[in-house]
Amino acid sequence: MSHWYCPDCFAEVAPAAAQCPRCGADLSALGGDFEQRLIKALRHPLPDRQLLAAQILGARRAHQAVPRLMEVIQESNDPYLAAEAVTALARIGDPAGLAVVDRIARDGPAVPRAAARAALRRRRGVATEPGEPPLKTVFLIRHGRTALNATGMLRGRVDVPLDEVGQQQAARLGALFAPVELAALVCSPLRRARQTAAPIAASTGAAVEVDPAFTDRDVGAWSGTATAEVIRRFGALDEAAGVERREDFERRLLAGWRHVTAGPARKPLAIVTHDAVIGCLLETIVSGGVPPERAVRLPTGCWSRLERRDGRWSAAVVGAVPDDGARPDQPHPEHT
Repeated sequence: MSHWYCPDCFAEVAPAAAQCPRCGADLSALGGDFEQRLIKALRHPLPDRQLLAAQILGARRAHQAVPRLMEVIQESNDPYLAAEAVTALARIGDPAGLAVVDRIARDGPAVPRAAARAALRRRRGVATEPGEPPLKTVFLIRHGRTALNATGMLRGRVDVPLDEVGQQQAARLGALFAPVELAALVCSPLRRARQTAAPIAASTGAAVEVDPAFTDRDVGAWSGTATAEVIRRFGALDEAAGVERREDFERRLLAGWRHVTAGPARKPLAIVTHDAVIGCLLETIVSGGVPPERAVRLPTGCWSRLERRDGRWSAAVVGAVPDDGARPDQPHPEHT
Protein backbone atom coordinates (compact mmCIF):
# COMPACT_ATOMS: atom_id res chain seq x y z
CA MET A 1 0.00 0.00 0.00
CA SER A 2 1.35 3.44 -0.93
CA HIS A 3 1.45 6.13 1.77
CA TRP A 4 1.20 9.83 0.99
CA TYR A 5 2.50 12.60 3.22
CA CYS A 6 2.31 16.37 3.20
CA PRO A 7 5.78 17.65 2.18
CA ASP A 8 5.40 20.68 4.46
CA CYS A 9 4.29 19.17 7.79
CA PHE A 10 4.68 15.41 6.97
CA ALA A 11 1.16 14.52 8.09
CA GLU A 12 -0.20 11.40 6.36
CA VAL A 13 -2.85 12.39 3.81
CA ALA A 14 -5.26 10.68 1.45
CA PRO A 15 -3.79 10.13 -2.05
CA ALA A 16 -6.49 12.27 -3.66
CA ALA A 17 -6.38 15.11 -1.10
CA ALA A 18 -6.07 18.59 -2.62
CA GLN A 19 -5.15 20.24 0.67
CA CYS A 20 -3.38 19.04 3.82
CA PRO A 21 -5.96 18.77 6.63
CA ARG A 22 -3.34 19.73 9.22
CA CYS A 23 -1.38 22.66 7.76
CA GLY A 24 -3.49 23.61 4.74
CA ALA A 25 -0.68 23.13 2.20
CA ASP A 26 -1.66 22.80 -1.47
CA LEU A 27 -1.24 19.13 -2.41
CA SER A 28 -2.43 19.38 -5.99
CA ALA A 29 1.14 19.17 -7.30
CA LEU A 30 2.26 16.12 -5.30
CA GLY A 31 2.14 13.68 -8.22
CA GLY A 32 5.42 12.61 -9.73
CA ASP A 33 7.65 15.16 -7.99
CA PHE A 34 6.65 14.14 -4.45
CA GLU A 35 9.75 12.04 -3.88
CA GLN A 36 11.93 14.82 -5.25
CA ARG A 37 10.45 17.15 -2.66
CA LEU A 38 11.20 14.62 0.04
CA ILE A 39 14.76 14.33 -1.22
CA LYS A 40 15.08 18.12 -0.93
CA ALA A 41 13.69 17.86 2.62
CA LEU A 42 16.83 15.91 3.58
CA ARG A 43 18.42 19.40 3.65
CA HIS A 44 15.60 20.90 5.75
CA PRO A 45 16.90 23.19 8.54
CA LEU A 46 14.88 21.30 11.20
CA PRO A 47 16.49 17.96 12.19
CA ASP A 48 13.17 16.21 12.81
CA ARG A 49 12.03 17.07 9.25
CA GLN A 50 15.24 15.58 7.84
CA LEU A 51 14.70 12.41 9.87
CA LEU A 52 11.08 12.12 8.77
CA ALA A 53 12.01 12.66 5.11
CA ALA A 54 14.57 9.84 5.29
CA GLN A 55 12.06 7.57 7.02
CA ILE A 56 9.34 8.24 4.43
CA LEU A 57 11.73 7.74 1.51
CA GLY A 58 12.68 4.37 2.96
CA ALA A 59 9.03 3.41 3.49
CA ARG A 60 8.25 4.33 -0.15
CA ARG A 61 11.25 2.31 -1.42
CA ALA A 62 12.29 5.45 -3.30
CA HIS A 63 15.16 4.29 -5.54
CA GLN A 64 15.75 7.80 -6.88
CA ALA A 65 16.69 8.87 -3.33
CA VAL A 66 19.63 6.44 -3.08
CA PRO A 67 22.37 8.87 -4.28
CA ARG A 68 21.24 11.63 -1.91
CA LEU A 69 20.91 9.22 1.03
CA MET A 70 24.47 8.02 0.41
CA GLU A 71 25.60 11.66 0.39
CA VAL A 72 23.83 12.23 3.71
CA ILE A 73 25.75 9.34 5.26
CA GLN A 74 29.04 10.70 3.96
CA GLU A 75 28.49 14.41 4.66
CA SER A 76 26.20 14.73 7.69
CA ASN A 77 27.62 15.60 11.09
CA ASP A 78 24.40 14.28 12.68
CA PRO A 79 24.87 10.58 13.52
CA TYR A 80 21.12 10.14 13.97
CA LEU A 81 20.33 11.44 10.50
CA ALA A 82 23.06 9.19 9.10
CA ALA A 83 21.49 6.25 10.95
CA GLU A 84 18.07 7.02 9.47
CA ALA A 85 19.62 7.27 6.00
CA VAL A 86 21.28 3.88 6.51
CA THR A 87 17.94 2.37 7.52
CA ALA A 88 16.26 3.89 4.46
CA LEU A 89 18.91 2.48 2.13
CA ALA A 90 18.41 -0.97 3.60
CA ARG A 91 14.65 -0.75 3.10
CA ILE A 92 15.01 0.45 -0.49
CA GLY A 93 17.29 -2.48 -1.30
CA ASP A 94 19.27 -0.92 -4.14
CA PRO A 95 22.59 -2.83 -4.59
CA ALA A 96 24.71 0.32 -4.37
CA GLY A 97 22.90 1.41 -1.23
CA LEU A 98 23.20 -2.04 0.36
CA ALA A 99 26.94 -1.98 -0.26
CA VAL A 100 27.11 1.23 1.78
CA VAL A 101 24.99 -0.33 4.54
CA ASP A 102 27.33 -3.36 4.64
CA ARG A 103 30.35 -1.08 4.96
CA ILE A 104 28.77 0.97 7.76
CA ALA A 105 27.78 -2.24 9.59
CA ARG A 106 31.42 -3.35 9.58
CA ASP A 107 33.32 -0.21 10.52
CA GLY A 108 31.04 2.85 10.61
CA PRO A 109 30.56 5.25 13.55
CA ALA A 110 28.69 3.80 16.53
CA VAL A 111 25.17 5.13 15.94
CA PRO A 112 24.96 4.48 12.16
CA ARG A 113 26.74 1.13 12.68
CA ALA A 114 24.07 -0.03 15.14
CA ALA A 115 21.34 1.07 12.70
CA ALA A 116 23.05 -0.73 9.80
CA ARG A 117 23.40 -3.98 11.71
CA ALA A 118 19.76 -3.86 12.85
CA ALA A 119 18.60 -3.08 9.31
CA LEU A 120 20.58 -5.98 7.84
CA ARG A 121 19.15 -8.36 10.43
CA ARG A 122 15.64 -7.22 9.52
CA ARG A 123 16.39 -7.87 5.84
CA ARG A 124 17.36 -11.41 6.80
CA GLY A 125 14.11 -11.74 8.76
CA VAL A 126 15.92 -11.80 12.11
CA ALA A 127 15.16 -8.97 14.54
CA THR A 128 18.17 -9.67 16.77
CA GLU A 129 21.04 -12.10 16.99
CA PRO A 130 20.22 -15.83 16.65
CA GLY A 131 19.30 -17.81 19.74
CA GLU A 132 17.93 -14.93 21.83
CA PRO A 133 14.84 -15.49 24.05
CA PRO A 134 11.60 -13.45 23.62
CA LEU A 135 11.74 -9.78 24.53
CA LYS A 136 10.51 -9.37 28.10
CA THR A 137 11.23 -5.80 29.24
CA VAL A 138 10.89 -2.29 27.82
CA PHE A 139 11.72 0.85 29.79
CA LEU A 140 9.76 3.99 28.87
CA ILE A 141 11.75 7.04 29.98
CA ARG A 142 10.39 10.56 29.98
CA HIS A 143 12.82 13.34 29.10
CA GLY A 144 14.06 15.82 31.69
CA ARG A 145 12.49 19.18 32.40
CA THR A 146 12.49 22.10 29.96
CA ALA A 147 11.54 25.74 30.50
CA LEU A 148 8.13 25.00 28.94
CA ASN A 149 7.54 22.11 31.35
CA ALA A 150 8.43 24.35 34.27
CA THR A 151 5.79 26.90 33.28
CA GLY A 152 3.03 24.44 32.34
CA MET A 153 3.16 25.15 28.60
CA LEU A 154 2.47 22.68 25.81
CA ARG A 155 5.64 21.52 24.06
CA GLY A 156 4.63 19.49 21.02
CA ARG A 157 7.22 19.69 18.23
CA VAL A 158 8.96 22.83 19.57
CA ASP A 159 12.60 21.74 19.92
CA VAL A 160 13.40 23.21 23.33
CA PRO A 161 16.48 22.04 25.28
CA LEU A 162 16.61 20.78 28.83
CA ASP A 163 16.86 23.43 31.52
CA GLU A 164 19.26 23.10 34.44
CA VAL A 165 16.88 20.89 36.40
CA GLY A 166 16.33 18.74 33.32
CA GLN A 167 20.07 18.27 32.86
CA GLN A 168 20.33 17.11 36.47
CA GLN A 169 17.43 14.69 35.95
CA ALA A 170 19.12 13.28 32.86
CA ALA A 171 22.39 12.80 34.75
CA ARG A 172 20.57 10.93 37.54
CA LEU A 173 18.87 8.68 34.98
CA GLY A 174 22.27 7.94 33.48
CA ALA A 175 23.61 6.89 36.86
CA LEU A 176 20.48 4.85 37.66
CA PHE A 177 20.60 2.87 34.40
CA ALA A 178 24.37 2.30 34.47
CA PRO A 179 24.02 -1.34 35.70
CA VAL A 180 21.43 -2.18 33.00
CA GLU A 181 22.60 -3.96 29.84
CA LEU A 182 20.35 -2.59 27.12
CA ALA A 183 19.65 -4.27 23.79
CA ALA A 184 18.93 -0.84 22.30
CA LEU A 185 18.31 2.75 23.34
CA VAL A 186 15.59 4.25 21.12
CA CYS A 187 14.95 7.97 21.24
CA SER A 188 12.59 10.66 19.98
CA PRO A 189 14.35 13.04 17.55
CA LEU A 190 13.53 16.11 19.66
CA ARG A 191 16.45 17.67 21.49
CA ARG A 192 15.03 17.30 25.00
CA ALA A 193 14.79 13.53 24.50
CA ARG A 194 18.21 13.24 22.87
CA GLN A 195 19.81 15.23 25.69
CA THR A 196 18.18 12.87 28.20
CA ALA A 197 19.30 9.79 26.30
CA ALA A 198 22.95 10.93 26.12
CA PRO A 199 23.91 10.18 29.78
CA ILE A 200 22.11 6.81 29.58
CA ALA A 201 24.02 5.94 26.42
CA ALA A 202 27.28 7.00 28.06
CA SER A 203 26.71 4.94 31.22
CA THR A 204 25.33 1.81 29.55
CA GLY A 205 27.36 1.79 26.33
CA ALA A 206 24.17 1.49 24.27
CA ALA A 207 24.02 3.28 20.92
CA VAL A 208 21.17 5.79 20.56
CA GLU A 209 18.75 4.94 17.73
CA VAL A 210 16.51 7.90 16.83
CA ASP A 211 13.01 6.89 15.78
CA PRO A 212 10.57 9.63 14.69
CA ALA A 213 7.65 7.33 15.57
CA PHE A 214 8.23 8.26 19.22
CA THR A 215 8.33 12.05 18.79
CA ASP A 216 5.91 14.14 20.81
CA ARG A 217 2.31 14.66 19.76
CA ASP A 218 2.00 17.58 17.34
CA VAL A 219 -0.07 20.30 19.00
CA GLY A 220 0.31 22.74 16.10
CA ALA A 221 0.08 26.42 16.94
CA TRP A 222 -0.72 25.63 20.59
CA SER A 223 2.95 24.91 21.38
CA GLY A 224 4.02 27.42 24.03
CA THR A 225 0.42 27.93 25.21
CA ALA A 226 -0.60 27.05 28.76
CA THR A 227 -2.13 23.57 28.85
CA ALA A 228 -4.81 24.80 31.24
CA GLU A 229 -5.80 27.56 28.81
CA VAL A 230 -6.27 25.14 25.90
CA ILE A 231 -8.38 22.83 28.08
CA ARG A 232 -10.42 25.81 29.32
CA ARG A 233 -11.17 26.89 25.76
CA PHE A 234 -11.84 23.51 24.17
CA GLY A 235 -12.59 21.13 27.04
CA ALA A 236 -9.78 18.76 25.98
CA LEU A 237 -6.60 18.91 23.95
CA ASP A 238 -8.14 16.47 21.45
CA GLU A 239 -10.73 19.11 20.51
CA ALA A 240 -8.27 21.94 19.77
CA ALA A 241 -7.82 22.86 16.10
CA GLY A 242 -4.53 21.79 14.52
CA VAL A 243 -3.67 19.12 17.09
CA GLU A 244 -2.55 15.74 15.72
CA ARG A 245 -5.64 13.55 15.69
CA ARG A 246 -5.74 10.99 18.46
CA GLU A 247 -6.22 8.10 16.02
CA ASP A 248 -3.25 9.28 13.91
CA PHE A 249 -1.12 9.65 17.04
CA GLU A 250 -2.00 6.15 18.25
CA ARG A 251 -1.43 4.62 14.81
CA ARG A 252 2.03 6.20 14.61
CA LEU A 253 3.01 4.99 18.08
CA LEU A 254 1.71 1.47 17.61
CA ALA A 255 3.56 1.13 14.31
CA GLY A 256 6.77 2.25 15.99
CA TRP A 257 6.15 -0.04 18.97
CA ARG A 258 5.62 -3.08 16.76
CA HIS A 259 8.79 -2.24 14.88
CA VAL A 260 11.11 -1.90 17.90
CA THR A 261 9.66 -4.83 19.87
CA ALA A 262 9.42 -7.30 16.97
CA GLY A 263 11.25 -10.58 17.40
CA PRO A 264 13.41 -11.83 20.25
CA ALA A 265 15.98 -10.01 22.38
CA ARG A 266 18.31 -11.01 25.19
CA LYS A 267 18.37 -7.67 26.99
CA PRO A 268 15.87 -4.91 27.84
CA LEU A 269 15.01 -2.11 25.43
CA ALA A 270 14.74 1.54 26.53
CA ILE A 271 12.76 4.28 24.78
CA VAL A 272 13.38 7.93 25.71
CA THR A 273 10.31 9.91 24.76
CA HIS A 274 7.49 12.18 25.99
CA ASP A 275 4.66 12.01 28.52
CA ALA A 276 1.99 11.99 25.81
CA VAL A 277 3.72 9.05 24.13
CA ILE A 278 4.20 7.10 27.35
CA GLY A 279 0.63 7.74 28.48
CA CYS A 280 -0.76 6.58 25.14
CA LEU A 281 1.37 3.41 25.18
CA LEU A 282 0.29 2.60 28.74
CA GLU A 283 -3.33 2.93 27.66
CA THR A 284 -3.05 0.92 24.45
CA ILE A 285 -0.26 -1.64 25.01
CA VAL A 286 -0.80 -2.79 28.60
CA SER A 287 -3.34 -5.61 28.74
CA GLY A 288 -6.47 -4.21 30.35
CA GLY A 289 -4.85 -0.78 30.63
CA VAL A 290 -3.28 0.64 33.79
CA PRO A 291 -5.66 0.36 36.77
CA PRO A 292 -7.01 3.75 37.91
CA GLU A 293 -5.23 3.48 41.26
CA ARG A 294 -1.91 3.19 39.37
CA ALA A 295 -2.59 5.79 36.65
CA VAL A 296 -0.20 8.30 38.20
CA ARG A 297 1.27 11.48 36.79
CA LEU A 298 4.41 11.01 34.70
CA PRO A 299 6.91 13.62 35.99
CA THR A 300 9.85 14.77 33.92
CA GLY A 301 12.84 12.47 34.30
CA CYS A 302 10.72 9.45 35.26
CA TRP A 303 10.83 5.87 34.00
CA SER A 304 8.30 3.07 33.64
CA ARG A 305 8.86 -0.63 33.08
CA LEU A 306 6.69 -2.82 30.83
CA GLU A 307 7.09 -6.60 30.85
CA ARG A 308 5.80 -9.14 28.37
CA ARG A 309 4.75 -12.60 29.47
CA ASP A 310 2.89 -15.05 27.23
CA GLY A 311 2.39 -12.32 24.64
CA ARG A 312 0.74 -9.88 27.08
CA TRP A 313 2.27 -6.62 28.31
CA SER A 314 1.93 -5.49 31.92
CA ALA A 315 3.19 -2.37 33.73
CA ALA A 316 5.54 -3.38 36.57
CA VAL A 317 6.63 0.21 37.26
CA VAL A 318 4.90 3.47 36.33
CA GLY A 319 6.36 6.94 36.84
CA ALA A 320 9.34 6.08 39.06
CA VAL A 321 12.07 8.68 39.59
CA PRO A 322 15.72 8.08 40.51
CA ASP A 323 15.34 9.09 44.16
CA ASP A 324 12.33 6.93 45.12
CA GLY A 325 14.14 3.61 45.66
CA ALA A 326 12.95 1.68 42.59
CA ARG A 327 15.78 0.33 40.45
CA PRO A 328 15.61 -0.78 36.80
CA ASP A 329 18.25 -3.48 37.30
CA GLN A 330 16.38 -5.30 40.06
CA PRO A 331 13.09 -7.24 40.10
CA HIS A 332 10.46 -5.61 42.25
CA PRO A 333 6.74 -5.69 42.96
CA GLU A 334 4.42 -3.33 41.11
CA HIS A 335 5.46 0.22 41.81
CA THR A 336 3.83 3.62 41.37
